[in-house]
Amino acid sequence: MATPWVPLRCPRCAAAVAVPPPMTTAAGWVICPACGATFPVLAPRDPPPLFSWEAYPGLYPALPAPRRPAPAIGRVTAAALVATALLLLGIAGFLLWGGASSLAPGQFSLGGKVVLASGAPLAGATVNLRSEAGYNTTVTTSASGEFGFRGIPAGAAVLNVSAPGYRTVNIAVFLSASYRATGAGPGGQVSVAMSGGATYPADQIAESPFANLETYVANLWSATVLLAIGGFLAAAGALFAYRGRRPVVAASAGVGAMVAPIALVELGATTAFPLLDWAITAATALGVVAFLLSASAMIWVGRPPDPF
Repeated sequence: MATPWVPLRCPRCAAAVAVPPPMTTAAGWVICPACGATFPVLAPRDPPPLFSWEAYPGLYPALPAPRRPAPAIGRVTAAALVATALLLLGIAGFLLWGGASSLAPGQFSLGGKVVLASGAPLAGATVNLRSEAGYNTTVTTSASGEFGFRGIPAGAAVLNVSAPGYRTVNIAVFLSASYRATGAGPGGQVSVAMSGGATYPADQIAESPFANLETYVANLWSATVLLAIGGFLAAAGALFAYRGRRPVVAASAGVGAMVAPIALVELGATTAFPLLDWAITAATALGVVAFLLSASAMIWVGRPPDPF
């Protein structure tokens, strides 16, 4: 039965080369059909080595040195990822504080004014405030259409405004130490405009995306965890980029920096803190820069040669 040929790899171009099995202890020289390189092959020894063929030391041509991107690319990528990590971790710390401060005991006040469509104040309107914590108080507007509540616990509440001959208005508000959704009036005052037509259904005006205090805190802390993960990933990518190793790690960190801020929008953090929109823009821009630089580094380095 014929002895199977020995599969080898060319040390210069890594092409697959099949050679006949050497029958003597002398070196057999093989020419690569792909690049023309010549390299020796030895017969098995007794006892045999780990492999069935060996090469004389120094006879194989040296493999080309791996290409590395310019050091400036790694430094710029590392700087972008360090800035991203600091930004994401800073936002995460801020959101952590926002959720923790909202759980602290406290009471709030809420005031406002009820007016007609013409802008004239509506006196004698009934205003009821009912919160998730059990607060339930009803007041009547003054001659100037003003009303006020005190001692309101933190959390979501519904403000109900009604008057004979006018459509009832329900306004969802939210009160906490770090975020208050109480309408668009100055100083957090609620401005309610009543329209005629008591037979129509009540107007529903939502001022807060959070159904209750628990949802608010859970959303903030969920965003905190996701941003912290993105920040630590960016820090790891910066370390690899600075050392010029594994650009795929830095590219993954750039993608994470672009994706992590989406949590702020999906969880309503930007609604509670509108200034975070600037942070989202900055983090996304830094992530894009880091990803593009890392991707260019990967293209420059190319695919590593196969071992033989």
